[in-house]
Amino acid sequence: TTYQNDLRYHEITADNGEKLIVALSDGSKVWLNAGSKLTYPEQFAKNKRDVYITGEGFFEVTKNPSKPFYVNVDELVVEVVGTSFNVNAYPENDDITVYLKEGKVEIALPGNKYPNMVIAPGETSIYSKSRNKATVVLNDEYARMSRWKEDEMNFFNAPLRKVLATMERYYDVKFTIADEK
Repeated sequence: TTYQNDLRYHEITADNGEKLIVALSDGSKVWLNAGSKLTYPEQFAKNKRDVYITGEGFFEVTKNPSKPFYVNVDELVVEVVGTSFNVNAYPENDDITVYLKEGKVEIALPGNKYPNMVIAPGETSIYSKSRNKATVVLNDEYARMSRWKEDEMNFFNAPLRKVLATMERYYDVKFTIADEK
């Protein structure tokens, strides 16, 4: 537990090999995938709801237009009104993906150099940290990738190293690639 701006924050970590469900004080729920961390206040501030995630989480946010919900993800901020969406932002990955299942989210890119991106249900925002560039795609593969909370693993154009890293987190095991071929 830490304090910031007079708010008491909790930190929940899902270790490799486990998944957690976190119920927030406003009724919102967060499914936290293996190897992920969620930091959130015990009680939200009067005018906004801020949480911080490293790794992957699926959010079901309770609607409250007078008190927007912000998910702080590495360099991005996802602003939510009331919706369900998946965030994938493991530190070792170059891409941060936000898949929107239902509702509406706005994504503020680093440095606020550009207008916020707005994505619609079924769309995925993909932000490349190395290129500082974001794109929006409409592809069912990203919807399938967010089914980890139902114990389903799906990969889309993923290199073997990324597949193995995901499986290492999910099962809490270590893989060794004996030959690059």
